[in-house]
Amino acid sequence: MPEDTKSANSNTVVLLATDLMLCSSVSSAAAAAGRRFVSVRSGAELLSTLEAEPNSMVLLDLSHPDALSLVQQIPEETRRQAVAFGPHVQTSRLDAASNAGIRRVLSRGQFSNRISALLTES
Repeated sequence: MPEDTKSANSNTVVLLATDLMLCSSVSSAAAAAGRRFVSVRSGAELLSTLEAEPNSMVLLDLSHPDALSLVQQIPEETRRQAVAFGPHVQTSRLDAASNAGIRRVLSRGQFSNRISALLTES
């Protein structure tokens, strides 16, 4: 893969979620961080996007019905850089994401409060 393409891909943020307000917030934070934003609504869309842009930063809303089943399908390097988030009361889903190799697993509130920082530090 040419270096230019690799660089451009690493600037992409891909969000799997169905919450339109969340999509808007992440889109705004990505724009402020100078990153390209892609919102996907299905597992198939996420995997297709990652195939085209393998170095993307993935944000997974664990409330999405496909989220946990997709984690193992996401390439290991991408999974390690991903951020998963969900309701703080759904500890089993948060733990499952962490156990599957996602290093940054946050409650939804933590994610919402830190989204700008997450997009600039990665």
